Amino acid sequence: SSPKDYADRRGSGSDDPWTSDSGDAVKSWQAATLFHGNYMNWHHYHGAGTITKTRLEILQEVAGDLVDSTSGINIGLMRFDTGAAGGYVALSMDDIATNRSAFKSTLNSWSPQGGTPLSETLYEAVQYYTGGDVVYGRFSNPAKSHSSSYTGSLSSGTADYISPMADVCQKHNIIYLTDGVPTSDTGANSAIETMIGKSCVANQGTGGDQNGKCLDDLAKYIYETDLDGTLDEDQTITSYFIGFGYSDLDHDEQDMMDATAKLAATGGWYTADSYQELQDAFNNIIVQILGRSGMFTAPAVAVNLFNRLEHLDEVYYAMFQPEETTRWFGNVKRYRYDTAQARLVDADGDPMLTATP
Repeated sequence: SSPKDYADRRGSGSDDPWTSDSGDAVKSWQAATLFHGNYMNWHHYHGAGTITKTRLEILQEVAGDLVDSTSGINIGLMRFDTGAAGGYVALSMDDIATNRSAFKSTLNSWSPQGGTPLSETLYEAVQYYTGGDVVYGRFSNPAKSHSSSYTGSLSSGTADYISPMADVCQKHNIIYLTDGVPTSDTGANSAIETMIGKSCVANQGTGGDQNGKCLDDLAKYIYETDLDGTLDEDQTITSYFIGFGYSDLDHDEQDMMDATAKLAATGGWYTADSYQELQDAFNNIIVQILGRSGMFTAPAVAVNLFNRLEHLDEVYYAMFQPEETTRWFGNVKRYRYDTAQARLVDADGDPMLTATP
């Protein structure tokens, strides 16, 4: 029989898939390109061009990643009212392990809307920290202050915030993000001036604009003043400000931002225009917050070299200061376990733990 020299284009003969008839042979092949999975991942994230997202979408991703990778702190959440009338407590302060899921779901449910009443919202935050009246959170949108953040009734005007200041050694911080200069932001000026005991003056660079004029005065006040008279140590608040989309502001708006939010940043002032810059700003702030709080490892107990079934009365603690670099500076503290008193004591016999830090 004839040799089968050609691939059959019809694929219907008894000698499939071959044919000896050149007229029935495949004249061309349809090319197919195969891609490795790793290349597809790279192409999706890097090779498909610039991905445009709103500032809120970037914030939602960055903040979500941040709370997923952070532990050992308390977190809460506030936002501006969509009608630019102050702000409200969207999520009460609690341990991050407890609040992590609610924090992300609440933040991800928001849509961009409203102005930037910076001083009014900071004033509401101070009301929350100090257990004061619910002011803007009574009428805010898209929601009122969270029911777990206050006692009393919003509708009757008898609601008071439940202060998260509960322990002597707590450190209190506000991370304040804004994508614009203070707007519709004069409603709390009188109340802030009464709180701080002096008049606010429009800052240089604002052109005498009354919006946000009390922002830096209030931030300085809560940084220097004991906000809770019931605890032994001073309870103060450090404010960190992030200007997101700073480069999109015109020159006059940047001057105003520098003259209000930048001056109010008692902890640090950051600007960001991208995902990476916003992530870096948040990470730097968290490092500073953890650094102010201090870190320590689990205690180590010395073992008797001659009898490993016995322990000595020496206890060691490693203390260190978190840094942005890989080297964290610290020291080792040694205490002695006083068996008679059943407590740790220092070299002078004084107890390691006291009522104050």
